[in-house]
Amino acid sequence: MITKINFILPYAILAAARHRHRVVVNNGKAFSSTYNPQKKKAEWIDTQLLAKAYMQKNKFKPINKACRAFFEVGLSVPRSWSKKNKDLAYKAVIHPCDKRKKDFDNLAKFICDCLNGICYEDDGLITDGRLIKKYAEHPYTSVLIEEIKSE
Repeated sequence: MITKINFILPYAILAAARHRHRVVVNNGKAFSSTYNPQKKKAEWIDTQLLAKAYMQKNKFKPINKACRAFFEVGLSVPRSWSKKNKDLAYKAVIHPCDKRKKDFDNLAKFICDCLNGICYEDDGLITDGRLIKKYAEHPYTSVLIEEIKSE
């Protein structure tokens, strides 16, 4: 039987923050320090808790074979937009093309890393993936992960 994991998070996920490096001087000696600037770790924990609850409720074990991952992220429309532009965004005439915060690879990295060890043993098992960004009246993240049928 092929495992199919499908659930919805009641919020739009964050984009993953990249680790940062800084040089620290202590007692005249300089050394490099690495840190994670992720500000909203609560969202990371919430995502993991909701995924764990789904997996336990459905008695699923993490997928340990090649799998597909499909994510759909419903982003909120900027408050400053006119009613006309908001309506166009909800009808998918205007697409979310934010270059600063919510770019494709950072969103995918965040959700894949959150679900690592919960929905699948390792995100390296994902051989086919897709992430769709769109505007929505209520932010959400839809998750669908399924095993790839082996011949």
